[in-house]
Amino acid sequence: MTIITDGRGFEMGPSAPLAAYALAWFSHFVIEGNKPATFGHPLWSLRADFRMYGLMLTGRLGRELERMGLSEDRDVSQNGCEER
Repeated sequence: MTIITDGRGFEMGPSAPLAAYALAWFSHFVIEGNKPATFGHPLWSLRADFRMYGLMLTGRLGRELERMGLSEDRDVSQNGCEER
């Protein structure tokens, strides 16, 4: 993992997505006990990630979740969705 400093603080540079994927994969295997979709369908997974980031950055993620019949107040478990 590369840490870039400029004297005012530090940021994670281009290694941030790698760190995020590593943490997500760890939680898929260890906590949830399943296999991430990234392994079976890497291009679809990457496309979905960028779509989600775009919706999040433009403030439209909540509306999209509602359109899909979900809400931001739900936990996704191995057996489906559970209200918080």
